[in-house]
Amino acid sequence: MLNYSKILNNIEEYNPEIIYFPVGCSMQRYEEKDISSENNQQNPLFMEKYKKKCCIFMDPELEIPLKLETQINLNNLDNLDNYRLLKNENYLVFAINTYFSYEDGNIFLLSLIEYVLSYNKKLIIQDYTGRDISKIYTNLFNIFPKKMLIKKVMFDITQNDGGCCINFNNNPVYYDTENNFIQPRFLTLIQITKNNVYFKNIILKRMNVITYELCRYLRILNNEIEYSIQSTENIENIFNYLSMIYDFENIINLDNIKNVIILLIQDIINSLDCFIDTIDTIDTIKNSNYNQSVIINYISKLKKCIN
Repeated sequence: MLNYSKILNNIEEYNPEIIYFPVGCSMQRYEEKDISSENNQQNPLFMEKYKKKCCIFMDPELEIPLKLETQINLNNLDNLDNYRLLKNENYLVFAINTYFSYEDGNIFLLSLIEYVLSYNKKLIIQDYTGRDISKIYTNLFNIFPKKMLIKKVMFDITQNDGGCCINFNNNPVYYDTENNFIQPRFLTLIQITKNNVYFKNIILKRMNVITYELCRYLRILNNEIEYSIQSTENIENIFNYLSMIYDFENIINLDNIKNVIILLIQDIINSLDCFIDTIDTIDTIKNSNYNQSVIINYISKLKKCIN
């Protein structure tokens, strides 16, 4: 059983600028010669910005010694069966050979975030197991101040839902003038602009949210298709996420879903250089009573404007 209190105490004593928490970050399959700025999960490019950093490596297949240990000098301070503590002037490293469950480790995760927000630190959680951790992040909006959380805590630098292989050269971390995180997936599309590396991925995801999740739930409310618990869980997560961006009341009902569809379509059209009339599009969708086929047809036209 991990002593999470001891980990937190060590972090507070070390006083890092950033905490990097990579889950599933074993690099035992890599030869030293094959590690580069593109694929270095244990010392990624975005860490170069910071002088004092804390790394919490967690993976049952974590190699001994770490690939990081062949790149920098680290002193081994503590060595238990599934836990190693290493340190130098610029790094505090926890090498933990175990699986991380966001549910079982929830108290640790909440304590880590509370520390980061209280002491003006940064936290990046990167899951390399391929798990979708977006719902875990949006659930935190119900616990911590949303705007502050987004500035200080990032789940997945790719602005996606997690993934195994990341090219760090192609996935920058953005900051505002006060050195806070800018997370494009929590901005309107017109705020991101087309020259942002994450724009295409984000706009396609919002299009899919309209055509699949929102339209599907409309049909459930209209008794056109059967209700499912999974659909309800999905829509709650989506509303929690989108209400942060578009500032609408987070109440799931027929009128509000229609309102969100319109908000998204307006934002999509305004963010693209295309010749689709916003008013005409919205009027057609409303007159069709938000027919899924009609909406899919317009979204298909808008997709052609992305590239």
